[in-house]
Amino acid sequence: MAKKKSDKMYHFSREQRNPQVGCEFDCVYCAFKKLMHRFSECPNCNTFTPHYHLERLNKAPKRTEGKEFVSLCLNGDITFGSVEFIERVIKFCEQWHDRTFLIQSKNPLRLMRFKFPYNVVLGTTIETNYTHIGKANVPYSQISKAPHPERRYGAMRLIKDNDVHVTIEPVLDFHPDIVVNWMKGIPRLKVINIGFDSHPELNHLPEPALEKVEALIARLEPIAEVRRKQIRPAWWEKSV
Repeated sequence: MAKKKSDKMYHFSREQRNPQVGCEFDCVYCAFKKLMHRFSECPNCNTFTPHYHLERLNKAPKRTEGKEFVSLCLNGDITFGSVEFIERVIKFCEQWHDRTFLIQSKNPLRLMRFKFPYNVVLGTTIETNYTHIGKANVPYSQISKAPHPERRYGAMRLIKDNDVHVTIEPVLDFHPDIVVNWMKGIPRLKVINIGFDSHPELNHLPEPALEKVEALIARLEPIAEVRRKQIRPAWWEKSV
């Protein structure tokens, strides 16, 4: 069987379907915002203002097998959508019940208001456990306006009926015991994606040392399937 094409964000993603584009969390490392600004002809996509492309729900999604999924609303955050929009996405997933979908948000607590079908995997990003990060004590609020990762962890703990994926990317400095305990505390956790920032030369995030990340991965592997993304020395290690 020929190997299926995957997108750059997640290896097992068969395709990205973006009936909503845009986000107001203003994460400094956001690659999607920079790409949309450079390449999109849609004015709202160009500014990354949350808006809809509902016509993208009219076409059948690609079939998925095994660990594969279709990424929904990855070019933004679905929680900036209205109740009616999120319910329409849920109906789309119910219609294509023989496919698996991934819906990921940095505000997962809002998603807890909805009932997602069994074929939807719910995901979030947890880059760190700290409120102030690294030797420079960088406030998390300077990196992202999204709810703090501890609040996201609290929401993911509540999920009982859907599988869960957590993405630790871009990995920021962390307390290993706390991160490990958080992952253990998510009942339906199946996959942990982990990797460094893809543009370290631009963002200079408060990254942990490579050795620390490798040690964390070793502790996470008994908890869930760990999918390694870009694993490299921290940007500051190269200059030491």
